[in-house]
Amino acid sequence: MVSFIDEHRAEYGVESICAQLPIAPSMYYEHKARQADPQRLPPQLRRDRALAPEIRRVHEENFRVYGARKVWRQLGRAGQVVARCTVERLMRAQGPAGGVGAGSPQLAAASAAGGLPARYRVTMAHVESSLMAA
Repeated sequence: MVSFIDEHRAEYGVESICAQLPIAPSMYYEHKARQADPQRLPPQLRRDRALAPEIRRVHEENFRVYGARKVWRQLGRAGQVVARCTVERLMRAQGPAGGVGAGSPQLAAASAAGGLPARYRVTMAHVESSLMAA
């Protein structure tokens, strides 16, 4: 909505556009002020922006199989004081999902790329031997 107002403000004015849209002129001006000065952002949003790269880093370093709980614990070990619900909320917003057992797509992708230690790699010989044993 803000970009729409920016495009048409010279022709119609901010107040008249906001009267037709579900946004108050004060909210538009506050949004523009926050874009110009990041210190005006709410404290939670500033902290979220600082934590998001850390969460992504821990998740990536652990082959994208860590869920929110393990990421939270790893951050705690590294000295980052953060609530688990915050980690859950940010991971949900970012999109990374933890592994769901041995058949998780993240684990399979990392294994195929050779990114896992040898003890976690599954080869065709392992599959054939487990089928023969059954």
